[in-house]
Amino acid sequence: MYKRIILLFISLTTALLSTGIPNVNAANKADYSLIPPFVSAGVPPLVMLVMGRNHKLYYEAYNDASDLDDDGKLDVGYNPTIDYYGYFDSYKVYTYNSSTHRFEPVDFTSDKKVLAAGQWSGDFLNYLTMSRMDCIRKVLYGGYRSTDTATETVLQRAYIPQDAHSWGKEYESISRDGYDITKYTPLSLPKPGTRHLFASTTLSDNGDPLLRVLPDNTHRIWEWVAKERPVCDNSLETDGSFYSGSPGDHNAYENMVLTYATPAYLHGDGPPVNGRIDGYGNPYGDHYDPYDANADDQNHYLTIFTGELKITTPGLYTFAVDGDDAVELIIDGTVVAGWYGGHGKCACTTHNGSIYLTPSSVLIHHQLEFRHQENVGGDNYYLSWKGPDSGNKWEIVPASVYQGLTQTVYAKSPSSHITDYQIRVQVGVAGLQESNCKQYPNGSFKPVGLLQRNGESDRMMFGLITGSYAKNTSGGVLRKNIGSITDEIDPTTGEFTAVNGIIQTINNFRIVCFDYSNYSYDCDCGWITTHPLEEGQCRMWGNPIAEMMY
Repeated sequence: MYKRIILLFISLTTALLSTGIPNVNAANKADYSLIPPFVSAGVPPLVMLVMGRNHKLYYEAYNDASDLDDDGKLDVGYNPTIDYYGYFDSYKVYTYNSSTHRFEPVDFTSDKKVLAAGQWSGDFLNYLTMSRMDCIRKVLYGGYRSTDTATETVLQRAYIPQDAHSWGKEYESISRDGYDITKYTPLSLPKPGTRHLFASTTLSDNGDPLLRVLPDNTHRIWEWVAKERPVCDNSLETDGSFYSGSPGDHNAYENMVLTYATPAYLHGDGPPVNGRIDGYGNPYGDHYDPYDANADDQNHYLTIFTGELKITTPGLYTFAVDGDDAVELIIDGTVVAGWYGGHGKCACTTHNGSIYLTPSSVLIHHQLEFRHQENVGGDNYYLSWKGPDSGNKWEIVPASVYQGLTQTVYAKSPSSHITDYQIRVQVGVAGLQESNCKQYPNGSFKPVGLLQRNGESDRMMFGLITGSYAKNTSGGVLRKNIGSITDEIDPTTGEFTAVNGIIQTINNFRIVCFDYSNYSYDCDCGWITTHPLEEGQCRMWGNPIAEMMY
């Protein structure tokens, strides 16, 4: 009698992870035979699983640098035409239950898009949150169960330390990203000049597995997840002000949100005369009526006047600025005068600066930019000047001095605050069960994988060899000899038993030795420059797969 011994090699470089997880079920059992053609009577195949357990299993499953659909092009960003494999069902929509801290399925969807407000697409959640380890666990036995009772199952994402293993995604616009995020999440489109940022991490040892959502933020995703430690923290949150430090900080004028542009003058009391703005700078009409210095929709804005300065006589020209809460003048890219910080109107010329200007030609004029920033309270802005063209007498600048003068009004940067979602998902809900669910004799539905489908009937026998934390550079450990898998699964309810076998071993795998007090690794792990990695050092590194196979 012949026995066939099969070694199933699971590692970071498997086709499962490198060529696109959505295709893991492309083949079916009809494509294979358990019995070699020269054997007349067979016995269950003996399968020894050989599995590495180093840190690379805890990277993101979808890294935006892989060809997932085999079309010869890298898939950068979310692509709705790809089915993203993971704990969520790509063709269901979910709501987040803030009481149970989990995502719960509410309905099927034929195109992966949400059906109502407050819903998330399961496909999009897989893209955002799944690690490589999560996909391996789902393939083998349905996934890691944080809740596993006779009547309920909840899957939970792997532990991801708050370091370079954490990952992130960003969304800017339909035109750039190729899809409408409102069709896949409860989020609105990002406000102009901002992006929605998403980060997957864990903020404490054995803490909750989180998806952190930071909407309407002016930063890029790498400024959050690929920065100086700690990554994925709260440092990019903003309260909606358009300056940091003192009002009128010159650098704070960047990343403002353009709302409209119209001709205007460079002096006045109250807000700009050509429009009304709310908290985000949206025009509400042709004038402020009534004007209320304390009204929220008449505060927190930035006015920028731009134009081409026409000079007829060369010489030294002096410009003075006045205005609450801050004003500054820029000519040809140089800040000539500024007054920063809240102050009352004085219509004075004490805050001034000078610049030498040459005559303008027909085609070339000096570029002028006058900025007024309003925080709260009274509004006013003035620009005065003197020089050869004015007889060296102070004058309030009239619009006639400029060619093509325009006014642009900007709102304050939108508020951007983090919302944390715990990555746990209820599965096996009657009527909404997933395609990999099996109904057990007690009536419950449980997610299953290769082990249950082929091992619960003793159709195949399984064993497991894995890498070791203590001996991370020299071979592995026999975790379970080849045999029946039935001792690990309750035959009536489908629950996992307490037997320390294949399932419990893989469930217990995680990154170890990460120290949240300094966001680095202990276990004798650091900058090792004088010798090769030794046994027991940096336990998450070292992956002697060849020796385990031998």
